[in-house]
Amino acid sequence: MNAQMTLRRRSITLVAALLALMLSLFGVASAATAHGGDIQLNIGQDGTGKIMMDAVYVEDGHQVEEVMDAYMTAVSATGQEVGPIRLVSGEFGPYTWATPDPVLLEGPWSVTVSTTRPAAATATVDLDIVQVETVEDTNLPGYQAPTGLEWLLPVGIAVAGAILIALIVIIIVRTRSKRSAT
Repeated sequence: MNAQMTLRRRSITLVAALLALMLSLFGVASAATAHGGDIQLNIGQDGTGKIMMDAVYVEDGHQVEEVMDAYMTAVSATGQEVGPIRLVSGEFGPYTWATPDPVLLEGPWSVTVSTTRPAAATATVDLDIVQVETVEDTNLPGYQAPTGLEWLLPVGIAVAGAILIALIVIIIVRTRSKRSAT
């Protein structure tokens, strides 16, 4: 009976160690999850007249992942003013904000973006808006349309790994139980 208790304790310790390893590998217990302080706004264009922006924390350089209330204004070289226009997230990536529609005509513009969340910040850049014609050719070799399910592969790998580890532990426990019973 004492051998079975030792075997169970070792198995529990092994499972706990493997679980801790998996959590650290997949970033669930990441040390960089807490941010704060000043942020830096990076402003650019997409070639169609849309303005886009992302933000990083000045202290550690990590991407700002919180909700932002960013607005942009712009003044052309001829004095034409545009905005304020609220920037929305998602079109260019999970932590990138952009104007919902093309808002600037070709030419030089002074663009200012301001936000108050998660920290107050303002940035101004001079951009030369050049609209380029974009064509998405679905007949190109190797073209694969985005599905929106890109997250599925890493989650599937993590689940498969957890199942594999659980099966290995079960096999070890049963093998040792049979040995100690004889």
